[in-house]
Amino acid sequence: MLTTFLSDVKDFRRLQGQRYHLHYTLLFSFLAICCNANTYRQISLFIHIHFDKLSSYFGLHWKAAPHHTTIRNHITGVCSEELEASFRAFTQHLLPANAFVTENYNHIAADGKTLCGSSDASAGKRAVQSFSFFNVAYQLILGQIEIAEKTNEIPVFQQLLDVLQIPNTLFTADAMHLQKKPFK
Repeated sequence: MLTTFLSDVKDFRRLQGQRYHLHYTLLFSFLAICCNANTYRQISLFIHIHFDKLSSYFGLHWKAAPHHTTIRNHITGVCSEELEASFRAFTQHLLPANAFVTENYNHIAADGKTLCGSSDASAGKRAVQSFSFFNVAYQLILGQIEIAEKTNEIPVFQQLLDVLQIPNTLFTADAMHLQKKPFK
């Protein structure tokens, strides 16, 4: 089912010479990361080990598993906003139709996290930070946005509120979001 949402991600490659479907490569990479793969080589090894099962289950006619450089090119070439939108649509699809149409309040936990190992002091690159909304009742991440370098969680929280438009919701967030000025 996730493949139908990943197939909406625009393929950035030319049609000539495409051996591997982008949405399957992204799906298999996601499965590998869920199984603790941390590098492109480990993702490639995961696909190689499970190649026969994946090929038969998804009806693929690939001759071999994609090389780690192919996986790297696929992952780095995809627009992150489109990928996030496809995952957001997928989680909305997993929610029941009446998930937000209740008399009770929905509980959404809002929090920002720093990605471990994403900083590079030698290149002057600070760690990557992301902000997400987590539906506590259904245990799903409803949306996630990267926090830009020269900002903090407050404008990203407001941006995600505008994008998701979740009614009847009780949010839990850090104390920094209780400032009077940002909320008008």
